[in-house]
Amino acid sequence: MHFKRYEWDGITSLSAILKPNGPLCGVYVLEFDNGEEYVGKSVSFLNRFSTHHRHQEGRIVAFRFAKVPKKNLDQVERATIQALADTGVKLRNLDLVHLPRSSAALDLVVDRAVQDAWLSGTNPGLVLGERVNRGSPTTSQRLRYQQLRERPDYAHIRSVLVDYLAAAVPWPHQTEGRFWSVTAFPSTNQRKGHHRVVAISINNVEVLVCHESQEDPESYWVMEWFLNVAPDIKLPRDIAPFTKATDHYAKAGIVAQICGDGSFLRFPEVTAAAGRLAIGLLRKGQGMMARYHNPLLADDIFAELHKTLEP
Repeated sequence: MHFKRYEWDGITSLSAILKPNGPLCGVYVLEFDNGEEYVGKSVSFLNRFSTHHRHQEGRIVAFRFAKVPKKNLDQVERATIQALADTGVKLRNLDLVHLPRSSAALDLVVDRAVQDAWLSGTNPGLVLGERVNRGSPTTSQRLRYQQLRERPDYAHIRSVLVDYLAAAVPWPHQTEGRFWSVTAFPSTNQRKGHHRVVAISINNVEVLVCHESQEDPESYWVMEWFLNVAPDIKLPRDIAPFTKATDHYAKAGIVAQICGDGSFLRFPEVTAAAGRLAIGLLRKGQGMMARYHNPLLADDIFAELHKTLEP
């Protein structure tokens, strides 16, 4: 991929510099006066550049641009981000910068073609086989699983977990326990009036969490879910009831966080972004959360996953 570099004085129109015959579709790199850079993609670079000029902090002193077919924009943008990050360039956009492009450990259990499809936002379909890392439950895990099973909303909780694994995690039977884990009543972020009910973690990042809170000891517990996805997600209009924020993890960089009742996994834009983050985290290998994997809860999840494959 060839990027052509242009210096910019902050005044001259880009149309005079690029002399386009039509909308410029491609990947670009903005260079700022403090040495930082920003990688982006657009089907109309001139319009996008104007937006950056108005809203980005600092002064744009130069830019690099490469024409790219629309269908290849995501792939080339990510490759450019990772290549610049690997050389130590200080990037303003942290879109999955900290996530590796490949993993020898994951390559042994999940075909690279499947990984690449997931990273591009394409779900190749659920594949299940013999589970290889189920593990044995501890006494504490048995008690927490039983406590979860006794909840009247357990079927709904389980269905959201099933939806996530089916939509975002390739070959879950191969990656269970070692690469991803599910926990009943995890102790993370626990405080008075607030606790987590279940969580799915990949590497050291909780990607799907159900939590409860109450304003005072006399009030009802209120449940909510949050889902971490790749930050470049664009929410459809009919997902308006859900909220979107951003968060930062040392292991993943900036992610988008969607909150709601768990039904956000019905939207393909959401599941595609969830899959892109998940595959990057899976490539980082085993994390410390693997030791808390609850195989009994996983048994229930896999039983439901198999039902989705029945004719």
